[in-house]
Amino acid sequence: MKISPATRIAFGKVFKHMRPKYESAHFGRDALFDWKIVVFAFLFLNILAVVMSVFVYREVNQGEIFLVDKKEPISLHTFNKFELEKTVAFFKEKELRFQALKLKGPLTADPYVPKATSKK
Repeated sequence: MKISPATRIAFGKVFKHMRPKYESAHFGRDALFDWKIVVFAFLFLNILAVVMSVFVYREVNQGEIFLVDKKEPISLHTFNKFELEKTVAFFKEKELRFQALKLKGPLTADPYVPKATSKK
């Protein structure tokens, strides 16, 4: 697309930055320009991430996002006193067995300790 000199003069600075396609494809030619692109893209993405993090934090803090309906749990099982007593007795028996093992110690021999042999 060619722009006439009269149009360039009329619009001045608006068309000053327009360049032909071959001049605008700088990536790979100028290292400083390439680094500027990379740094500005990195900064833009980081700023975007911070803004989104603050937004989500505020929404969660105010309770307006991730809303969950709080329903009362409905229990279909009734209290069974016999089952409770049976469970308590079971754990009481386990406690007594544990205390007995703690006092008496294990009956098995340690396989890593060599057995004492009698002298002949």
